Amino acid sequence: MRVNLIYITLFRDPFDSVLAEFNRRSGGHIGHASLEKFRKNGGKVWQEFAMNKGKEWERMNMEWVQNFQGPLLVILYNDLVENTEKELRRMVEFLEISVTQVNIDCVMQHKEGIYRRKKKNGNLKKHVYNSFLTSVINKRKSRVMQYVKEANPR
Repeated sequence: MRVNLIYITLFRDPFDSVLAEFNRRSGGHIGHASLEKFRKNGGKVWQEFAMNKGKEWERMNMEWVQNFQGPLLVILYNDLVENTEKELRRMVEFLEISVTQVNIDCVMQHKEGIYRRKKKNGNLKKHVYNSFLTSVINKRKSRVMQYVKEANPR
């Protein structure tokens, strides 16, 4: 019996992804890195980390899109968080499964998980991403998103 594979891949914004991983490594599973960690060695530790993780983010997401042969739906994490019901409906339509409004309501009622970092230090991104890092990561993000549009226009 041949099984046809279809995939839904979830892309997290690289700025959020890199920052979350730095926080996890420096502050624990639901903790935060201190500002001192970002400034260590004149900010070189953070900058090197962000550059490496940004590159990994690009490589991983490009590989998913390039190497998967079959229907693929790309969902952006921020869209899923901000428009949960709309994105959930896109997913079930893509998977060609039917759900009831009761199912949707249940998901919406229980969409928050227990592992969440409390917001701390305001918008930390604007303080830790200098113009150089922002430019480099934006270029990586743009390459991935452009490839996704060209390769799989769902």
